[in-house]
Amino acid sequence: GKTTLLKLVAGVTQADSGEVRVGASVKMGYFAQSALEILDPTITVWEQVDKAFPIATTPSKRSLLGAFDFPGDDIDKHIRVLSGGERSRLVLAQMLFVSHDRGFLKGLATRVLDLSGGGDGVSKKPLIFHSNYEKWVEATGHEAPGVHR
Repeated sequence: GKTTLLKLVAGVTQADSGEVRVGASVKMGYFAQSALEILDPTITVWEQVDKAFPIATTPSKRSLLGAFDFPGDDIDKHIRVLSGGERSRLVLAQMLFVSHDRGFLKGLATRVLDLSGGGDGVSKKPLIFHSNYEKWVEATGHEAPGVHR
């Protein structure tokens, strides 16, 4: 389901019925080997993320970088000295993600796209919750599918 949804949104797959409309403010991302070429080797990890998220707060950018294993002084490394894996993580840190990993969601999600019908099965429209995953769970009383306590 996740892959099919992303292919529909990206326009790679056509819907059997209905229509897929992507909002005007959505920035699409796709990770391919050539994605590493978007990085400027003359700037630092911090400068790259700051350029990608200019209005995000410093703590949120530090949290994002920490989640992608760029703690402390690592954010001051120039991109030219990063390994291939580090460069890949830096590109991924700037992209949309879909995951069932609750630890990952709790650490990074700043919004939740709820496709369950709002938890009550009545609404057929996707709902956007403008806060983090844990607050979504508190507000709806539901964990995402697949969570077992």
